[in-house]
Amino acid sequence: MARCPNCSAKLGCSCKLRKAADGTQCCVSCVTQRNNVYKQKTKNAANVTNTTPVLISATAKQKE
Repeated sequence: MARCPNCSAKLGCSCKLRKAADGTQCCVSCVTQRNNVYKQKTKNAANVTNTTPVLISATAKQKE
């Protein structure tokens, strides 16, 4: 009998396994939740990397 590697649920057969967005195998019951977590993580990572850097001007120090 197959088991879900994510939640360890007993499956009737391996045909109930699905591939999640992050590439892991999950059962049909937990694949949606796993995909939502993956989407949220990638969205958060994109927000961190897409921030605009702050440029500090040295002219204020030069004027003194």
